[in-house]
Amino acid sequence: MKQRFINALLVAASLAATFFVLEFGLRAVTGEFRFINFLGEERTLFKSAYPSEFDPFLGWIPRKG
Repeated sequence: MKQRFINALLVAASLAATFFVLEFGLRAVTGEFRFINFLGEERTLFKSAYPSEFDPFLGWIPRKG
């Protein structure tokens, strides 16, 4: 039982190391070394090309027309 646990742990560690090396290699090839938190990044209608206007009751809504 102990040997199976050790083998499973080694497999998990080798998979994690392989994914880490692949991630780092792909980032090195593409030149993209930023670690982006997509959930924390603020998305607003102002930053896009989406025409909007402020409504005091609803907030930001699509611009008429």
